[in-house]
Amino acid sequence: MRPVRRAVSLGGMLLLTLLISGATLQAQATKPAITVTILAPREGQRLVGPDVTVKLQATGVEIAEANGKRTPGLAYYHLFLDRPLPQATDRPYPNGAGVFHTAKSSYTLKGLKPGRHTLIVALGDGADYPLSPPVSATVHFIVVAPPLKGAGLGGLRFSYLSALLIAAIIFILSQIIR
Repeated sequence: MRPVRRAVSLGGMLLLTLLISGATLQAQATKPAITVTILAPREGQRLVGPDVTVKLQATGVEIAEANGKRTPGLAYYHLFLDRPLPQATDRPYPNGAGVFHTAKSSYTLKGLKPGRHTLIVALGDGADYPLSPPVSATVHFIVVAPPLKGAGLGGLRFSYLSALLIAAIIFILSQIIR
């Protein structure tokens, strides 16, 4: 009878182990994936510069200010403007020109020159290391210069094209009057 008890006991332990493993796998499978989305600007969008406001959204992770710690479940945004995303996952994201770190879902890039720009947003932990696996999103947009303001003359406003036309008329009249 003893071997039967031992077999039943081992079978019960095996069944219990399988149930716990299954529950763990199911919990991991239902855990939402970590994503980052650039809500604005949109792909290919033309924006009047020089300042552009970026709107971001992350799912599956809590966004918090950097605290110097690598806390699972916490991250914040790393923006790379016209710079490639570093591929190394064993080093923190860099600082420097074209790199911005923020926990805010809205961030204004200031002083952009007219032309095409690429923005990459990556999630990193509180010590600036990329999440594992890395999570990022990319958008391309175009900055256009703001329209020129009209010049004023005695309270009248007119455009540069109007000023050019008036100058041409004055020149022609001065040639005729001579």
